[in-house]
Amino acid sequence: MTALDHALRENQSALQEFSALSDFSGENIAFLARVSEWKSVSWPSAVSDSESQSLLDEEKRLNAYNRALEIYADFISLQHAEFPLNLPSQEMKHLFKIFDKPARVLFGEDSSVNIATPFDDAYLQGREASRSGSSGEIRSQARYTGEVPSGFDSTVFDSANGHIKYLVLTNTWPKFVKEMHHRRRSSETGRSVMTNESEYSLLSRVSSGVTSLIRSVKAI
Repeated sequence: MTALDHALRENQSALQEFSALSDFSGENIAFLARVSEWKSVSWPSAVSDSESQSLLDEEKRLNAYNRALEIYADFISLQHAEFPLNLPSQEMKHLFKIFDKPARVLFGEDSSVNIATPFDDAYLQGREASRSGSSGEIRSQARYTGEVPSGFDSTVFDSANGHIKYLVLTNTWPKFVKEMHHRRRSSETGRSVMTNESEYSLLSRVSSGVTSLIRSVKAI
């Protein structure tokens, strides 16, 4: 797991590219990266969960929830995610309860919601106009301003994160390591061939020079 964690921190782009092109699971790596970033930005204090909740003021907690809503919409929601993560049903139900209603209101597909619900007025007024834009533009404009659900804290994605990391560790990671070893061997073989060719070329030039010198001496 340590090697995988290191790769996620230091070589995430290569791992994500491989998982997307060769393993068709790029969303897994992207999710792990987003959750890690979310935690470092929204919950920077290295304290216990109960302490972190009390230390976060209302505005920061709301900001953390809004960032988490984007993660839910991008990777978990069956209504909004392009490639929803493969999570156990129990975990899906847990996250659905905390995020799905606000996600539907903010990002669409819930026309029955009354405008008086606690969401940012500026966004609600421009909701119809925003539908013509990209999903990224819409989500960047959306902001939930209501009460943060009681089940929300810094560990809200921990179970899902652990499940996805296990899938990566047992599925994608061995293939990635094998591919990296193959590329390294190919690179070393290529350098070896080039070195041999260079040495052969040098020997040929030296041999040719010596032959010319001998001929010159004989001619004298």
